[in-house]
Order: sequence, then C-alpha cells, then structure tokens
Amino acid sequence: MKTLHSSAVRPSKAKAFRILEDSFYTGEQLTDKQLSELLLYFAPAKKKSPKTPLDFVRLAVPTNDVRHYLNYINVLNGIASGCDGHRLYQAPVDLEDGAYCPKTLAPVDPNIAGRYPDVDRIKPEKLNASTAIILSNADVQRVPHIKGVTLINGWPFNTEYIQPVIEAMDKFTDVHLIPRGNNATLVFKSDSGAYGMVMGIKKK
Repeated sequence: MKTLHSSAVRPSKAKAFRILEDSFYTGEQLTDKQLSELLLYFAPAKKKSPKTPLDFVRLAVPTNDVRHYLNYINVLNGIASGCDGHRLYQAPVDLEDGAYCPKTLAPVDPNIAGRYPDVDRIKPEKLNASTAIILSNADVQRVPHIKGVTLINGWPFNTEYIQPVIEAMDKFTDVHLIPRGNNATLVFKSDSGAYGMVMGIKKK
C-alpha cells in the first residue's frame, strides 16, 4: 500500500505550481515526496462543522505539532483518534490500524502510529468518576461566550475548542463535566460510539 511521504508538508501555491511546471516541461516523473505535497495542497480544508465521525475526529488533529505523531489520525482496533493535547476526539471507523493523513486519509509511515500515546489512560471519567456532573444538551448549548472563553457551569473553556462541540451537541447523548482541582474537563459520548473530551482553562 502506498503511503504519504513522512516529511511531506503542504506547499505554498507558488511551490505547488513549480512542482507541476517543472514536471510538465521536463517530462520528469514526480517523486513520492512531490506527489505527497501536491496531495496535501489540493486536499480539502477541515470542516469546522463536522458532518461525519471522521470530520469530528479531524477537528482535534493539530497541523504542526512538534510531537509529529499527533499531526495524524491514529486508528487502533477500529477506533480513530485525534488529539492535540487540549482535546481528544474518537469515532469508530472501517480502517486498518495505522496512522492516516487527516486531510486525505492516505496512510503514512507505520512507525508514526507506533509512537501514538495511549489516550485511554488520560480519560478523566476513569480517574475522577465520582466528581462527574451530568449535563443536558441544553445546559451546554445555552452557555455564555466572553472574549474567546466559554463558561460551562462556571468553568472556563477555550471557545475555539468548545464551539464545534456545542454545534454538534444534538448528536451526543451522554455529557459530563468533570472538575479536577482548578480546572474541569467536558466529556461527551454518542450512541454511535463517538467520544470526545475537552480540557478546560485553569482557574487562577
């Protein structure tokens, strides 16, 4: 199976044009890295309002994290995961185990998947289940937004991270707010097997 070149990054418009122009006039075959770069360039942007389970997972995948293995969707035992250190989104998928480009779903170097963290260990409901507060969808959809901060039951969250969750809240049936010291985590699940958690902003 062909994989995305591990060092390929989305090129600028000028660079993408030069790659195509050079190949057109010289007749030289594009390298695997050049093909991967063009694939990334022409790939559609992430959807801000997720329509499918994979769209949902893509939202949590960073684009240029120094921990490069987080820049991909990781699939393990039929569950796709996206994690940027602030949020974790998961959904069941029909894909083989491995790492996938979030824009194209092209498989990437299998060694990258082997470095993906065990995200199940950080799920707060396994650590602080006794402090969980059950919320209704309406509780989350009516929250106030103040200068990039969203307050849920008085706990602050980054609006950029929480807004896509609020917009898709009708798809989730199990929503919990889990306080932990001076911050809280919002956990949400759906009947289809989708799972998400968003870490809040620490209170001063």
